Amino acid sequence: MQIKCIIRPNEYHDSVFLMGVARQAGKLPGVQRAALGMGTVMNKGLLKDMELYDEAVEKAAPNDLMIALRVENDEAFAAAQAEIERRLKEKHVARASTGGGAPESRTIAMARAADPGLNLAMISLPGEYAATEAAKALSQGLNVYMFSDDISYEDERILKQLAREKNLLMMGPGCGLTFVQQTAVGLASKVLPGPIGLIAASGSGLQETMVQIDLMGSGVSQGIGTGGRDLRDEIGGITTLQSMDILEADPDTKVIVLISKPPGKKTVETVLERVRRCKKPVVVNFIGGSPRRSPPRARTSRRHSRRRRRAP
Repeated sequence: MQIKCIIRPNEYHDSVFLMGVARQAGKLPGVQRAALGMGTVMNKGLLKDMELYDEAVEKAAPNDLMIALRVENDEAFAAAQAEIERRLKEKHVARASTGGGAPESRTIAMARAADPGLNLAMISLPGEYAATEAAKALSQGLNVYMFSDDISYEDERILKQLAREKNLLMMGPGCGLTFVQQTAVGLASKVLPGPIGLIAASGSGLQETMVQIDLMGSGVSQGIGTGGRDLRDEIGGITTLQSMDILEADPDTKVIVLISKPPGKKTVETVLERVRRCKKPVVVNFIGGSPRRSPPRARTSRRHSRRRRRAP
């Protein structure tokens, strides 16, 4: 088995398109796994987790396209490379075409004007542009789901404060998935509707919990991803606290589950105080954190680590 990585400098594609290309390349004979993404810190971490990482990846910049493949032989690599190239070229041709389709909205303002009913902007851009576009979306009354992760703490805090002032949600940066109004966004799976509302600063924790709830025959009312840094003291849990308010007021949510890596020392007290005041039962799972006394109406989940068998 071989790991092959290609870096294409200054070639941007949105993450949803790249996931589709990777999925098709991964179906080819002799290709065990394929991944495409921009050279952000988060995406490099994902390649490490997927065991598709080599030295070439380390040198990739946020504006560079990373192509990573695990293949059986050189023939499989060549076939996958050709398929990826074909799909990337198809996108360029489609963009250049001026055929009779609907006009393309090239800005948030154009999209909003074309469909005033829109209420969510999905942002997957290099960090230097993502914060500006998120601010534009919020100013035009759109909730924001931000997959981009190369955002400063200051920009994240400002964007989340702006969202709170406008009664909107700023989900991210670095938000891998969310599940709102029974709509799977990003890397989320579609699960059954039900009485359990989830708030998560951990994308993998949110995904795993939603899927297990579904497998056990229950369902999810909302699964709000906050972005992995929301509960750090630099941010103060702004989106988490907003989400608590939303789920407490939601008649379809009967139980709230809070999932995160251990919060900052100041933020954890603020969040647990909000849990104490919540009128609904709350399950708190600070993954890897030390056990602590649960507030009233809250249950602390303790998860024991154990080695999992790697899928074949």
